[in-house]
Amino acid sequence: MDKEEKQVCHTGDDEHNHNHEECCCGHEHQTMTIVTDDDEELKCSVLGTFDADDKEYIALLPIGEDEVLIYQFVLHDDDNFELLNIHTDEEFEMVKDVFFELFGEDAFEDED
Repeated sequence: MDKEEKQVCHTGDDEHNHNHEECCCGHEHQTMTIVTDDDEELKCSVLGTFDADDKEYIALLPIGEDEVLIYQFVLHDDDNFELLNIHTDEEFEMVKDVFFELFGEDAFEDED
């Protein structure tokens, strides 16, 4: 997971933000496309959302990559949402610990 990765999500209605796709095993996985600060589009599998310290976060895995991206997830009243960057090391470490506790650290350990 790279806390320095700067990403912004397309906002708008649901059909423009995420899709459900069937993978090779026949299971449907929710996907969404996010746009980086340098305007690169990344198609991501949605691993899930989770709460940490009274905020909601979303874990995304770019297709073909092995590094998970985590953002604060803010759902608005009109069913639109925002993905917000995590700006402090303290928040990132807290969110990373909750993510590993929920999703399992072994599958997402850095190879460094």
